[in-house]
Amino acid sequence: MHIKQIKTQPHHLPFFSNILLRILLLLTAAPLTASVRQPDVYHILMENIRKEHLSHEENTAEETARWLERMDGKGAFDDIDYTSRAQTSWRPVQHLDRIYTWVKAYLRSQNYKDSPELRQAIILALNYWYETHPVSTNWYMQQIACPQRMGVILILMRSSTEGLPAELERKLIGRMADEGGRPDQKGSQGTAANKLSIATHWIYRGCLMQDEETLSFGVRQAYQPLQPGSGEGIQYDYSYQQHGKQLYIGGYGTEIADLLSKLALYTRHTPYALPEEKLNLLGRFVRNAYIPAIRGRYFLYNVLGRGLSRENALDQTRFIPVLQRMTLLDPGHAPVYQESISRISQTKPAGHGLEPLHIHFPHSDYTLHQRLAYTFDVRMASIHTCRNENGNGENLKGFFLTDGATAIVKEGNEYENIFPVWDWSSIPGTTTPAIDPIPVPGQWEKPGTSTYAGGVSDGKYGVSAYTMDEKQFGINTAARKAWFMFDDEIVCLGAGICSTSPYKINTTVNQCLLQGEVFISADGDARRLDRGKHRFDRLLWVKHQGIGYFFDAADVHIENMEKRGDWKTINSSYAGKPVTKDVLTIRIEHGEKPSGAGYAYIIVPTQPASGQIKYPSDKIEIRQNTPDVQAVEHTGLHLLGIVFHRPGTFTCNRFSLEADAGCILLLSETNREDIKVSIADPTRSQATIKLKAHIFGTGRKEYTFTLPVYPDPYAGSTHTYIINKESLTIRKPQE
Repeated sequence: MHIKQIKTQPHHLPFFSNILLRILLLLTAAPLTASVRQPDVYHILMENIRKEHLSHEENTAEETARWLERMDGKGAFDDIDYTSRAQTSWRPVQHLDRIYTWVKAYLRSQNYKDSPELRQAIILALNYWYETHPVSTNWYMQQIACPQRMGVILILMRSSTEGLPAELERKLIGRMADEGGRPDQKGSQGTAANKLSIATHWIYRGCLMQDEETLSFGVRQAYQPLQPGSGEGIQYDYSYQQHGKQLYIGGYGTEIADLLSKLALYTRHTPYALPEEKLNLLGRFVRNAYIPAIRGRYFLYNVLGRGLSRENALDQTRFIPVLQRMTLLDPGHAPVYQESISRISQTKPAGHGLEPLHIHFPHSDYTLHQRLAYTFDVRMASIHTCRNENGNGENLKGFFLTDGATAIVKEGNEYENIFPVWDWSSIPGTTTPAIDPIPVPGQWEKPGTSTYAGGVSDGKYGVSAYTMDEKQFGINTAARKAWFMFDDEIVCLGAGICSTSPYKINTTVNQCLLQGEVFISADGDARRLDRGKHRFDRLLWVKHQGIGYFFDAADVHIENMEKRGDWKTINSSYAGKPVTKDVLTIRIEHGEKPSGAGYAYIIVPTQPASGQIKYPSDKIEIRQNTPDVQAVEHTGLHLLGIVFHRPGTFTCNRFSLEADAGCILLLSETNREDIKVSIADPTRSQATIKLKAHIFGTGRKEYTFTLPVYPDPYAGSTHTYIINKESLTIRKPQE
């Protein structure tokens, strides 16, 4: 997209030129690439911005009165330290938030509308802000947070009866320009969500100044991140990345969805309208990645980056306005957005309207498995992606979050604000040493170390696998991990677990909020578990909140008890806020310095909340669990998942398969004649993978699968083929 830049201002044109321009605008529909000289477009945009910010019902009168009481005669609030330069939780920005509340009250509150006293308070507070000039050490505050807030305040006041003094407005707009930065600057500050955030206040400033060059440049830059790619931003698989190759569907992904949906409404029916292909991409990101990562009203913690260390970060009620905008912008998919709103607002159950869905996002090493009754996900990192960052003193204990972390949620609140009391050496799904303190790597863009992380998906079912071989910080632990995801069962396998770490090695099955009773069976003795710490040599199953965890007589440690913690231990911006939570922790113990250890457990999230346990289907068979091959068959679904961690052979009673390279397979019998083969390369390095098949009683055949390799944007993705059982011929499904 290109918008021609013209420095001549519309209001500086000669009289007859203006008349001619208006006639041309009436005769032609100006495309997005055309120069826009019509002054009215600025007023249209500002009116749309005003409507958006005044559209939500809020009780601003009460807040307005409270903040008026706290402001002194100079325009300062007595509870804000304006000399603070804090990197996070920078209090001075609240000064602008309070002015914003006043402005909304001044424009529409029954108690304060057009109040001369409130207008004078707004002017006084804005003057104090300009003269005091608070500054944070965090670039985000000066280039994004402050100029965005100021732009909205100034646009809203433009629509008031008297407005602001012209000189004050001019100074504040100048500050926005001087400190707001450029959306096309180098580095992460000029990419993806950061680019969009800076471009947004360029749009505000262009409207206020009726400056076509500034407005056009802001629009072009704002829309630029809305394109699939392999850099920061929306990926070809519709996941989102920021700060390098780091999964950020939440956090920065939220900012993309929020700001772009706003801009799309602001510019609708103007020459600056969001092009249809970009609006479609925004809709696909929201529907295919963002909405599935929410269960009920809560985010899955794996998609939040360092933001999971912030209180109430999982709560997504703030996303409802985005979904309301998308309903207007993308009416063809309105039911999807409306159903999501009903789940987040909790007017409908957490599973309302959800269809069976399995997505592996190869760009981001992330898997999401959705059912009506539950959602399950897996977070990994490889040499192609980044670990969770710990920048700005946040997420200080999240080192193991990308080593196969899993979440199993039914209502969505299973991990709500649990993180201050978490044992961060026991993140669900991971196989790690019980190390203390948790290692803290560099803050930003730290790539993973695994050369094997990925998954295969047929859209409904899938298999993911991860080779852990972590040598940093004395961890010195290796494991081969795999997850097989069906309808009612998730089979979790581990093999080849070795460590020279001096700490005990555990695989954590779950560590979630304790909500109700825990039931267990050891050696056939089913009973309710008292609160406390427990260790079982031959545990068979655990049930909690309708989720069953089944073991093959494993050594399992369970804690169902109160845990204490502090937000400051995971986020330095908190001033020591102690937290107490009841927590359930289930760990499989591998002991000290294991060599060749393994595990197998099955999660069944569809158990009744009370009453008898239902064992996993007898149609599930763990066919192999070795460092070379992990395989699970679900005979009821006619599915077989196979993970080849390296070249090897898998044999069952019907056939054998030999792979000449590591890969993940999902085989399904679609009918009596055909087998559907879905294949993916987690290493992203094999241009071809050969499978030698020996189907007993039929014959032998070698198949060659051609796959994209890194940096091809589709490296690691699933490719599907159909094999005829009798002829052993192979074809693509569409053939």
